[in-house]
Amino acid sequence: MENYINSMIDMRNKQGKLYKHNHVAIIVNDANNNIITYGYNIPLIKDNKIIDSYHAEELSILKLPYTRKNIKINIFVIRFDKNHEISNSKPCKRCIDKMKMIFNKGYKIHRIYYTNTKSLTVTNYDKIKNDTTTRYSKLYKMRHNVI
Repeated sequence: MENYINSMIDMRNKQGKLYKHNHVAIIVNDANNNIITYGYNIPLIKDNKIIDSYHAEELSILKLPYTRKNIKINIFVIRFDKNHEISNSKPCKRCIDKMKMIFNKGYKIHRIYYTNTKSLTVTNYDKIKNDTTTRYSKLYKMRHNVI
């Protein structure tokens, strides 16, 4: 698992000094531990204002190729704070809703790993989908008038 986190840190650092992504997500084949796809937060800007964004989980899911093999996968999500320290990266409700697409693409989510301020949390899709403490992101709430 540490090698996945190191890979995610490398992905973040390769983006250059102009923009450092706060979240990075990877989707890994559970059987052979190969990274299938990855994503990171990308702001959508209009008139020099951020109007929305692709979340790391969302982008990695969109990039996931279709298959008929019913492949078991794991999702890893990491977040960095302003001091470049690992921080809480629990997927928001919007990203959890997007995870439904994974099943339609021929995959089965085995585990979801995400960082928090102290360690790596491990869960599964059913648990995180039904978790009442999961929230929408601040930008999503602002743009869609969600309380």
